[in-house]
Amino acid sequence: MAFEEAINATAATEAPWFVVPADDTTNMGLIVAQLILKRLKLLKMKYPEVSEARLRELEIYREVLRNDRVYGQPHEVGKAWIHANCFLKYQTP
Repeated sequence: MAFEEAINATAATEAPWFVVPADDTTNMGLIVAQLILKRLKLLKMKYPEVSEARLRELEIYREVLRNDRVYGQPHEVGKAWIHANCFLKYQTP
């Protein structure tokens, strides 16, 4: 069939094609979810290592958001305060 030839001719190891039947939407969703999960597991992702200083800093930001107020101001000001501090501190020269 022509579509098989087209898929076989354009598929690559790093960019494969997956043919999923679309006539059964429940099974189609399960097949797609399984394919995505399999690919994500191949990425071997892990959390980045964080220094103790950065962990303390993040805890301050967490408390600002958790307390819902910063310097007696509403939450939106707290979010802006965090954004401004992060932007100024981590901005590249």
